[in-house]
Amino acid sequence: MKIECPNCGKYVNVSSEDSPDCTYDDVTVMCFACECEFKMANTTKQNPKAQTGIWELIAPDGTSFKAESPLMCIKKERTLRVPPKIAVKRMMAFLNHCDLCEDSEAKYILAQGTPAEIRVCLTCKNTIFQHGVKACGQEV
Repeated sequence: MKIECPNCGKYVNVSSEDSPDCTYDDVTVMCFACECEFKMANTTKQNPKAQTGIWELIAPDGTSFKAESPLMCIKKERTLRVPPKIAVKRMMAFLNHCDLCEDSEAKYILAQGTPAEIRVCLTCKNTIFQHGVKACGQEV
């Protein structure tokens, strides 16, 4: 985490070792640029929630997106650009890709129902069946 020195404006690196309880409240920090010490206050390692109220994202063309949080504004903007039907089509197309070579025609599922389940194309399936698979240095 980087904190700006209040005296010289340089950034000082602060690690979690400086405050083992994962909060940075009242930690004394040494700035090596101006050789001053200052205390960090009201800074936590966790991400704080967005401020309450209505947020507004304004696009360069003037389009405005208002929501309860910054991420909801972004979601509204993305939904306008990429309609839900198109987003679903893109996800479904990705599901048909081979897990090994990313070919778009993955028609075979190997080790179905196990943690090792993979979706493969005909080329990868034949390669696996002809040459086998090595696991932990042994042929399976």
